[in-house]
Amino acid sequence: MEKDPNSRGDLLKLTVPLIIGSLLEPIASVIDNAFVGNIRTEWLGALAFGTMILSSVAWVFNFIIHVTTESISKVFGQGSQKDVVGLTQVSLLIALIIGLLSAALMYFFHQSLFSLIGVSAELQTITESYFFTRLLGHPFTVLFLSCLSLLRGTSKIKASMLILLFSTVLNSGLNYLFLFKLGLGPEYAAWGTNIAMLFGFVLALSIHFHSIGIKNILNARSFDVVDFVQFSSKSLNLFIRSFCLTTMFFLSTRIAGSLGVVDLAAHQILLQFWLFSSFFIDGVAIVANIFVSRWINLGETKKLRWAVRECFYQGGFFGLMFTAVYYTYDLWLWDKFTKDKVVLDLLSKLWPLIVWSQLLNALAFIVDGVLFGAGAYTFLRNMMLFILIFIFLPFAYCATAFSDLTYLWGGLIVVSAARLLIGAYRVNKIT
Repeated sequence: MEKDPNSRGDLLKLTVPLIIGSLLEPIASVIDNAFVGNIRTEWLGALAFGTMILSSVAWVFNFIIHVTTESISKVFGQGSQKDVVGLTQVSLLIALIIGLLSAALMYFFHQSLFSLIGVSAELQTITESYFFTRLLGHPFTVLFLSCLSLLRGTSKIKASMLILLFSTVLNSGLNYLFLFKLGLGPEYAAWGTNIAMLFGFVLALSIHFHSIGIKNILNARSFDVVDFVQFSSKSLNLFIRSFCLTTMFFLSTRIAGSLGVVDLAAHQILLQFWLFSSFFIDGVAIVANIFVSRWINLGETKKLRWAVRECFYQGGFFGLMFTAVYYTYDLWLWDKFTKDKVVLDLLSKLWPLIVWSQLLNALAFIVDGVLFGAGAYTFLRNMMLFILIFIFLPFAYCATAFSDLTYLWGGLIVVSAARLLIGAYRVNKIT
């Protein structure tokens, strides 16, 4: 078990595994898109639709990650084994219900979802093949993410990183085998993901059960209805917040798809780099979540302020790092996804928006991490509702009216700015 940090070096030792772990989460998707995009542009478009629906659902229900990390970290810091056991049961039960229910809903209402997101007739069959296969493993994906949060909340940060590394390597290896060596269709990229999520879940669950005792976990008397109610109350606010954020990305893909296959492919590639850096910075945000929660609960005001300040320093550093990398290696990075000249021309037009927004986006994620740790779920809900209605939707309307992705990506960047400015006001009150 990792010790609580007492210096910048200690904090960095915990941050690095979390960054690597957070970075590994989107890498599988990035590699899948790179594999498929180098085979056929139409496959990349179909994958964009399928992954956007699945990612949207995962983002809507990502409260299971944040609430689990915050709740487990709080009771773990107090040394309460019984509370850790009870919250573990609650988290796994809710994750199972969400995984099964959301998979069933996506299956029965897939035509409505496809119509909403704008799946064209030419991409319908390919999208269905990939999407239906991914649904088979969706419950394991939700359970896997929940188990990773349990490990992080109990300070088994390195273990969570190694498990993610294993699942990512397995996913990428299987997809390379299926797509390039065996020459199979894009739906087999989904099989690689499903298998990797299943093995990752089993491994993470086994480690967590071993650490707190499988007999305690399976003891029904440890289940606390009060924990379930409190967990659900926090989750509802974060559900609304996540729904708003997901709606923005969902509508973005819908609008990009309505502009044509080229715009959709360019949007999907831009989104991969946007999400890649965001997940990277999320590793620092998770550190903020863990220790802000723990030290607020223990009344450690000095440690709390120190952790928040250090997390902002780290977020700023990594944001500038991504700016430099994206600015310097733009052509090399694009080449990994597509060689279509029309798509590349559109990327060159929009790329500066991605490059120069990295610092802004990084600091916005740190703000979120601090607010998660402080349990400011109602504030997060209200802030995101305001941003969706009064900031993103006007930009989305302009993107549709003028048939220009520039408005769409400009809107996403302004959203990050609003998250940073409004959230920083609340962070200042907390610290």
